[in-house]
Amino acid sequence: MNRIEFMEELSGLLQDIPEEDRMDALNYYNDYFDDAGAENEKNVIDELESPEKVAAKIKADREDPEDGKAGMPMEQDNKPWTNKWLKMILIVAIILVGCPVIVPVAIGLLAAIAGILIAAFAFFIAIVIGFAAIVIVAIVLTAAGIGSMFVNIGAGLALFGAGMILIAVGAIGTVAGIRLCIIVFPGMIRGIVWILRKPFHRKAMA
Repeated sequence: MNRIEFMEELSGLLQDIPEEDRMDALNYYNDYFDDAGAENEKNVIDELESPEKVAAKIKADREDPEDGKAGMPMEQDNKPWTNKWLKMILIVAIILVGCPVIVPVAIGLLAAIAGILIAAFAFFIAIVIGFAAIVIVAIVLTAAGIGSMFVNIGAGLALFGAGMILIAVGAIGTVAGIRLCIIVFPGMIRGIVWILRKPFHRKAMA
């Protein structure tokens, strides 16, 4: 016998008592099953023994009010653990046990993320500065080449050509480095924000 069969049979056995009393009793036992949880359904049925016995107790209680709630199961102290209370206790226990581990791990994770961001920022800035320095050196070489043409045209042309090549390389590298920073940094930040928000998003969905 399951809960539905038990309650249907009990409802049929209580047809001969006033409707208000009948509904009060049925609501009470439905709440009792709910509090116990689906996993304890069989235990509750075993405790109550049978719908006939419960119905007899309810009717006897109506005839002899001094017996109190004779048709009712034992009070909360003897009820099986409910899922709600068990979950609350487990959550508190996990927090108490996990705090000494979770807090340092969380701090370490945040420090690692900050370190990665700082290292990436420094790396890309170094690239941009390096290419900008190449441009500056190239300008100096170009100017030196122009000046050397009046003394030694061959050496001057060589310096001038090298300077122009370096200017092109430095300019392309500087622009590429800046564009790379513009693309990479927002993506990194969005990725980190997504990772940090994921646990909270799961809680909201739960």
